[in-house]
Amino acid sequence: MFCFSETVVEESGVILFSHKSEVNNDGKTIDYFYVQLEPSDPAGRKKRTLTVARKRLPSLSKHERLFAFVAATEDETNIVTNGSEGLAKGTYELVGFHNSSHLAYKLSTENEGETQKRLKKFNIHPTASFVIAVKNPEETSGSFKFPKELQKRFEGKKWINHDVALFLEHKGANLIFIGATEDIVKELGEEGEHIVEEAEALQD
Repeated sequence: MFCFSETVVEESGVILFSHKSEVNNDGKTIDYFYVQLEPSDPAGRKKRTLTVARKRLPSLSKHERLFAFVAATEDETNIVTNGSEGLAKGTYELVGFHNSSHLAYKLSTENEGETQKRLKKFNIHPTASFVIAVKNPEETSGSFKFPKELQKRFEGKKWINHDVALFLEHKGANLIFIGATEDIVKELGEEGEHIVEEAEALQD
């Protein structure tokens, strides 16, 4: 069984949150909530845009679970998010911790007044951590598939919740976000402190 004996950084970089409303052919307004990951380490890792169900992040206090999927990678991220409204920016790390992968972030700006109220609508906290799990495509009826080497890692299980960074490089991957905590320093220790420091550096 895969086990983290300590925190292991799978990936780190810049995170962006955005929102878009579109009117479809039936005249109905459709809302989208995006989480964009722009890795800086390790070098060469793909940019991705994740679309989250219910158009917001999961509740942390309720440890809510929300489905998401990889909507785009690399240059396609600009096409998918074209016309969207930027909500917030910060730094993130995908950290292996307690046998699961955690997406932890810290916003790089202090938000007050109306901006703070708007972020609250989307459950975007100044700092937060979420457990991320990836669904086995063989458990769905869709045509999406992972490369064979990644597919083997499921070992027949419905979900995989560790070492998820490589899975996120594939457009169409289905995920689940589970709200964990707002206190990333308490949860992740030195790695949590590092995320905070990197976010503060973005302000310079």
